Amino acid sequence: MESLKGHQGFVKKYQALGESKQMRVPLSVYDKIKLLLNLFENVGRKKGLDTVHKILDKIIDGLEDIN
Repeated sequence: MESLKGHQGFVKKYQALGESKQMRVPLSVYDKIKLLLNLFENVGRKKGLDTVHKILDKIIDGLEDIN
């Protein structure tokens, strides 16, 4: 199996989602954010990155409606 290396030579964990960037995530939401990333990776592999972006846009719209 060919390993895909991304930024700074690290092996890409989320290959369907593209390049990654380090980010600090509060522990109170870490597990659910990690689960979302894994789900987005699966959607990206099966349906493509455009579908991932459509889902994210709907989530953002829903959260903005709460404000």
